[in-house]
Amino acid sequence: MVYDASDVAHPYKMYFSARSNQTGVTHIGLATSQDGFAWERYLDPDPPNDTLQVVPAGSFGELDSVYAAAPYVWIEGADYHMAYLCSDAVEAGICLATSVDGGFEWQKWDPEPGVGYEPEPLFLDGDAGDWDGAMVGFPTLVETATERTLLYAGSDGTGWQVGAAHVPFDFTDGVTKLADLGPVLGPSSQADRWDSLQVYPG
Repeated sequence: MVYDASDVAHPYKMYFSARSNQTGVTHIGLATSQDGFAWERYLDPDPPNDTLQVVPAGSFGELDSVYAAAPYVWIEGADYHMAYLCSDAVEAGICLATSVDGGFEWQKWDPEPGVGYEPEPLFLDGDAGDWDGAMVGFPTLVETATERTLLYAGSDGTGWQVGAAHVPFDFTDGVTKLADLGPVLGPSSQADRWDSLQVYPG
């Protein structure tokens, strides 16, 4: 959820991921609010006026063809940015999208169309056997005046832990995933604890 005081009509925006039983594919939608309590789905202006997929899952063969999910949105100047889980049936990563119209229309980040993955991820899950080798997702941005860190959840197929990646202010400079240093927060080592299996960034 973001608050944008410059958008008088829709100051609160909630980006959510959802899917139906029919397709099993996850897309990202938008709901808006005047007060942060009463929410309305952002609808496609064209019939049948369903909830608009502001960041839809990709087509077959694209990296986000199964999951475009778990969005984290932040505002820089007049532009909106979104980090989200992108996954096909084989690999998963953290992808990026940007909006220049106040968070309604989004463009997936792909600096070299036709080269590599479509869309281009900031980073992928790790190799088999790595602590984040099966899946990554649930990004959360932590930012100071001098550096930017993306926290994310990673799984080896048995549980989830929290990892970190250094993100330059200019995304084209590349992201340094700190997976080799291990997670920054793991489950409790005590098997009877409530947090002994999975932890995610909040």
